[in-house]
Amino acid sequence: MKNTKKCFLAFVLIFIYLAACTSMEPDPTPVPARGANANNAAANASNNSGAAHAFESDVSINEFTDAFEKDLKLIEVQIDSKPFNRKILYDRNELNNEKIGDIFTLKFGADTLSGKGAPNQYSAPYTRNEQTLEIKTVRSSLMAPIIQPEKIQESAYFMILQNTYEWNTENGKFVLLSKMEDGSPVKLIFSL
Repeated sequence: MKNTKKCFLAFVLIFIYLAACTSMEPDPTPVPARGANANNAAANASNNSGAAHAFESDVSINEFTDAFEKDLKLIEVQIDSKPFNRKILYDRNELNNEKIGDIFTLKFGADTLSGKGAPNQYSAPYTRNEQTLEIKTVRSSLMAPIIQPEKIQESAYFMILQNTYEWNTENGKFVLLSKMEDGSPVKLIFSL
């Protein structure tokens, strides 16, 4: 009887694990570039934020109000150097190749930002003056991740958000300037 219970429990755990893994599979269908000119993504390859991202919107972000109440997706994290020699910690193209799904999003509300980490939903109060931006403590749900990007995990993303000191726009993208735990400068680059 004791062995039967152990076998049943093992079977249930395996079933739950397999069900969770298959339900986390993203849609493998690539998302085409939007807008009248589908070649815009290729044209963006020469901008300062790195290679073109096939899913990028052709809508530019030129001021904070362009990003307000919009779902922004993290497309790249650049770290360090003189001034940003582009050591890239995160690239959404690589993430799409790993089929991890739609993670690391950001949405600004009146005085709170929110989004999706990897995999948790999060929110945090923020204050903004002109170009300065201060993000308070990030609160998130407590789901354990099954899979995360290799180079930047959810806890590091939350820490970088909390260390943000400035926002700006570059080449139609929304950029947060922050720093790593060791004080190294880091850019989080978002697109619609």
